[in-house]
Amino acid sequence: MAAGPFRIEKPADIQQWNVPADGEPPPAPQQGNQLKDYMSRLITLIPGEAIGVYLTLRGFWVGGEPGAQSPLVGYLPLLGLALVVFVRIWGTRDSAIGASSTQWLGTGIAAVAFVLWVLGMGHSVLWFAPVDGKITSTLIVLFSFVVPYFYKGE
Repeated sequence: MAAGPFRIEKPADIQQWNVPADGEPPPAPQQGNQLKDYMSRLITLIPGEAIGVYLTLRGFWVGGEPGAQSPLVGYLPLLGLALVVFVRIWGTRDSAIGASSTQWLGTGIAAVAFVLWVLGMGHSVLWFAPVDGKITSTLIVLFSFVVPYFYKGE
């Protein structure tokens, strides 16, 4: 199986096992890997690549003088969001199966995380004005640490 770099596989302890014809039970899952699996999901669901591109491009387009920024800066969050969706569609599919194996829920979670990170930096996204930093920071922490607990792959 040639899984993409952002593909999240269900841990062995929640996968369905087929009982072999000889009646032997499947091997017991290893419980020591739960923290490792959680941390892997946590890191994979944060769209760091798109956040890095967004911040780099924003640095180029925002001038040093107040009011000197390009009108294109307002479209950078959309570009970043499109990048998240494109990269996650490519990166969550299994190339042996094809496009139908894309993890759409994982792609959506990464897109929501990107929007939260942009808002957390005090920038606006579309019609959402910048939100209070305390609120967005709290949402980022809750989203980043709670979602990987429940989302275990598709």
